[in-house]
Amino acid sequence: MRVVAIGAHPDDVEIGVGGTVHRHVALGHPVTYLIATDGTAGCERDDAARRDEAQTAASVLGVDDVRFLDFEDTDLGDGGAVVSAIESHVTDCDPDRVYVHAAADTHQDHRNCARAAVSATRRDGDVFAYETYSTRPTFSPNHYVSLSAADVEAKLEAIRIHESQTGKTYMDEETIRGLARFRGNRVEATFAEAFEVVRSIDRFDGRG
Repeated sequence: MRVVAIGAHPDDVEIGVGGTVHRHVALGHPVTYLIATDGTAGCERDDAARRDEAQTAASVLGVDDVRFLDFEDTDLGDGGAVVSAIESHVTDCDPDRVYVHAAADTHQDHRNCARAAVSATRRDGDVFAYETYSTRPTFSPNHYVSLSAADVEAKLEAIRIHESQTGKTYMDEETIRGLARFRGNRVEATFAEAFEVVRSIDRFDGRG
């Protein structure tokens, strides 16, 4: 199974789908990150520092293919330029599964990244939408990935790499672990990450 995980900012993938990424890598699935913006708005560190954080955090989860689209933080659109940039990389990766932001989100970059990503992956395989700190309460998960304690700890270790963001409340480790425990409780697992299914395809050709 080939996997692409798309985030608006350098820390979004770890926050939303880090445990699941760790599980994919453990199963030998190649994973690629697409990061839409440099994430420098409201941050004292420069874009090079945030890139370094993103690449190091990805490596903690076993991911070495991290691609930056270089759109402006807080001003990400959902039109043709963003769709085309995402689609180009997705076509190159030919994924069986794509993880994207949930569309119901209060952050404009997350919301627009979700819209652009869904358009860009219209010819691809399964598409699942993940939650982050700014996902709206209308998020209604109907797919779960059960996680081990090791998956959750790897996710937290990756999140710790984003030192430029550590003062923000949504980076609190107990909050992140608590959400994983809450989602796990819904499916009789110790921990889980939850997703909305944008598209799911049953295949009988041996792929995926």
